[in-house]
Amino acid sequence: MNIDELTIGEVKVIAEMFGNNNTTLQPYKIGQTYMFRTVTHIIVGVVEDVGDKEIVLSEASWIPDTGRYHNFIKDGTLEEVEPYIDKVIIGRGALVDSTVWRHGTPKEQK
Repeated sequence: MNIDELTIGEVKVIAEMFGNNNTTLQPYKIGQTYMFRTVTHIIVGVVEDVGDKEIVLSEASWIPDTGRYHNFIKDGTLEEVEPYIDKVIIGRGALVDSTVWRHGTPKEQK
């Protein structure tokens, strides 16, 4: 088979064999809560969708002050919390690191 001689119909058949998955390979589990450290902020939220360049979160909060970082990660200790009202879209290019957040989503302003 010469790939340069494939018809559009043949390409469609091959694409269907691999499913219609428009997402890139990524480590995030839909429905899981994560802590994202971006270049400027920390955001905690539930992953709803992952695209090539963005991650969509629900139940998200901006965490302007974590206090001691280890306590924040280990115990879920939060010094300040600013909940979002709607879903949040994070640019994947702004991510520094992320981890599973095991403490529920903060819902109250603090």
